Amino acid sequence: MNEVLGHGYVFATYEEASTEAIYTFTKALIEQYENYENATSNMWTYHPDEVIMNPADTGVPFHEGSIQYFEEAGLWSEEYEEANNNLLEREEQLNEIWEDAKQVAEAENLTTEEHEQLWLEMKAVLDE
Repeated sequence: MNEVLGHGYVFATYEEASTEAIYTFTKALIEQYENYENATSNMWTYHPDEVIMNPADTGVPFHEGSIQYFEEAGLWSEEYEEANNNLLEREEQLNEIWEDAKQVAEAENLTTEEHEQLWLEMKAVLDE
């Protein structure tokens, strides 16, 4: 491993992106690494060992297309699946809390600052 400070990159997409497109992207990223690994001095951060990580370490759920490729390649574990499911559940809970905060803010005619404070307070309950 390179001794220069660095990190793996998180590739983000909308959940609506097609499973096939994200599967193809993930497969190419992993399987074609040898073709781009020397493009720049920091390409080691794209090495499969850096890209494939526990979703809990990223704080963002993996797209179904990436999971599909990782499963086929034997790179997806039960631990990763559990972490990913937990993140998806948290995302759903945050969406529900956000909708509730919007309704309260609208009903009580809160200022932007008051709405932000309400959101942070409501979200904090989830983190307890």
